[in-house]
Amino acid sequence: MSRAPWLGVVLVLGCDPSPPAADDLDPSALEVANAPQIEALAQLRDEERALRDRPPGRWTDASGPDPFAVRRVGDRIVGLLRNPGALVLLDRSGAELARHDAPAGATGWAWRDTQVDVVGELDGAVRTYRLTQGAFELVAQVDVQAAGLRAVAHGPRGVRFLADRHRGRVLALSSDGATNVVDACPGALDVQVHGRWLLANCMLAHEVRAYPLTARGPDVDGVVVVRHDGPMWSMAARAIDDGLELVLGGVEDHALERRDGTFGYIDSFVFFVDVSAKGATRRAAVNVSAHGVVTPKGLAWSGDEVWVSGAGSDALVALHADDGHLTARRSVPAGLTALDASSLPLLAANPLLDAWVLVEPQRSEVVAVPSAGRDEAVALGEALVTTTLLAPQGQTEGRASRFTCETCHFEGTVDGRVHYTGRDDVYAATKTLRGLVGNHPHFSRALDRSTIDMIHNEFRVANGGTPQDPWFDLRTDDVPWLEHLTSARELTATQLRGAMLAFLAAFEHPVNPSTLGRAQLTELEHRGASRFETLCASCHQPRRVADDPESAASSSRWAAHVFGPGDLLWASAQRVRTGIEPLVHDEGARVPSLRSLWAKRPYFTNGSAETVAAVLQGIRIGTDAVHGAGEGTPLSADDQAALAAFVDLL
Repeated sequence: MSRAPWLGVVLVLGCDPSPPAADDLDPSALEVANAPQIEALAQLRDEERALRDRPPGRWTDASGPDPFAVRRVGDRIVGLLRNPGALVLLDRSGAELARHDAPAGATGWAWRDTQVDVVGELDGAVRTYRLTQGAFELVAQVDVQAAGLRAVAHGPRGVRFLADRHRGRVLALSSDGATNVVDACPGALDVQVHGRWLLANCMLAHEVRAYPLTARGPDVDGVVVVRHDGPMWSMAARAIDDGLELVLGGVEDHALERRDGTFGYIDSFVFFVDVSAKGATRRAAVNVSAHGVVTPKGLAWSGDEVWVSGAGSDALVALHADDGHLTARRSVPAGLTALDASSLPLLAANPLLDAWVLVEPQRSEVVAVPSAGRDEAVALGEALVTTTLLAPQGQTEGRASRFTCETCHFEGTVDGRVHYTGRDDVYAATKTLRGLVGNHPHFSRALDRSTIDMIHNEFRVANGGTPQDPWFDLRTDDVPWLEHLTSARELTATQLRGAMLAFLAAFEHPVNPSTLGRAQLTELEHRGASRFETLCASCHQPRRVADDPESAASSSRWAAHVFGPGDLLWASAQRVRTGIEPLVHDEGARVPSLRSLWAKRPYFTNGSAETVAAVLQGIRIGTDAVHGAGEGTPLSADDQAALAAFVDLL
């Protein structure tokens, strides 16, 4: 890791903290009460300005190898690296023996004996590998007319099912290479086949769908839907008789409550659900935040127990399948996202630490993945955003919740929710954490004029209702797993904010799957760009910095930016009344960024549009209430198609 000194700060939650930003307060009052903090924040604003003017990079260049999945295959251990995409063979101690290239952004695999299919979010192919005595061999490849593939599962008669997160759908790839759409699935995160059932996790719809498998394929009409008030991040199942025992890891099944500037009812839960042709029945709901497990991304059956790991905390627990009661607990490094509980030691992938973790009853062994290393500040900042380090004394009593930023921002994106803001009857859809530096003022009300002010507020909001002073220092001796991220013995409040700046400055949007391998606009996209310039660009401006008109790119350069760095925000800093109500501010809502629009849902502050098509259908020309779907001229079908094609590239 780099040992360079660092300063800075940035964090954004999609839920707008209601107190005003520091710039909106009386500076003299703040200086009297918190003079050292005011001085530190001023220094950090200088750091922010320097980062804002720096050309953005790719998160894949800063994230490390990102171990994503792990499992035993015979007497060997096999792991999957997300960045850039690789299969690795490990010995029993976790040491790497061999590595083979896999699809870029590899996140999904499906095994049969010693053969595995692998897909990736930055690739449009399904690749099949055979594991030989000491290496992987690529034996087949099928190109699919889709990129952004998140997961793959083996179905009957040689069919493979795919989770297409980019397009929000489930696909069926037949043995002859033909691809068909099974169903729409917003935020398609996972697909699995168990017995006679196909499971799909449609995260942004807050649904897990179970399709009966028939001789003709998945029965869409007979689908059994498990729906929650919030996202589910993981699922594990096993077939029983003609149904399923299903385990889900997700957020508390309760509307998020805002009160006194704090968040309520967003603990992490594990749900036990029985699925049959008659429907779904919840057998148990376990608050695993109370057991120290936050953001449960790893679930694994082991007999009549389910092991649960929390990406946001340092605990691993086993729950009994009958009623979810706790049967075992292990202390582990925070960041575990995938498990193999087939035998001891338990195996886990940890992308935060870029390591494999072997969990014994009394200890855990952290085995680093060979790589060039990561910047220390970026890694620590990621930990602050994705674990409970930000609010180390979080509570789980009543409405109080122990949570992380990822509770609302899965992998830095959104949760598909529309949250009550705690003000009048105003609601707001979650915003992404990616690409924040340069995209301010923040939140729909645009009160936080810099990311430094925002982070100052977020430390306060995250620690609201807890004994923790938001301006706290951190001793790494109190958090043992931090030794894998930093060499520092103590981190000051300013340094913690600096680490968050370092992380979020690096935490840029991923490559848009629609632009992979391309360099030019199609005729339809070119027409869409022309209509966008005429109809949309006065608000959604092609700027690299939202509040800097000089950073705008001319329309002749749009294609170069879209197919190159992808660094334009398609936003501005102004508030505009567009007809969307209720108003989040008397002057309207800040013009949002359209960058990576495909990863965001629903749209508008009130979440009234579920799809981009719905946004375009509601546009009215010749009125200030352009998105109000009232008076004015609607877009023609041709304009809607052209604009949809263009904004899909942003």
